[in-house]
Amino acid sequence: MSIQVNGRVKTGFDVAHWLGLACQWLGIRTPVLEVTFLSRTDMKALNTRVLGHAYVTDIITFDLSDGADWSAELYVCMPLIRQHARQQGVVADQELQFVLAHGLLHTKGYQDDTPHQREAMFEAQYQLLAGVNG
Repeated sequence: MSIQVNGRVKTGFDVAHWLGLACQWLGIRTPVLEVTFLSRTDMKALNTRVLGHAYVTDIITFDLSDGADWSAELYVCMPLIRQHARQQGVVADQELQFVLAHGLLHTKGYQDDTPHQREAMFEAQYQLLAGVNG
């Protein structure tokens, strides 16, 4: 298992450890995962360059899996996550875990392009959070 977290972010939980538990819950036994925390400016630049979306987003996921080997990169915008947490009346750590779960689920085939897909993905996110956090 290799989980690397890049960028400085203050949380009330160990991000790498939590992601390891989430991967285990999803049945990913030997994850190779890199998580990079970005500023709003850097996230918007990445989103524009890679996906053609000229706006900031909370997470971008790259599934780098090759057959039996699971590998992914997650790019996370903590300032936007903190903003969303305030707007929703939850703590930033909860919103971060929700967003990380979202990113992991994209690597497992979940999509969120349609209302039906978003509903299924959100349900899976809540199940993952309950499974990992108890």
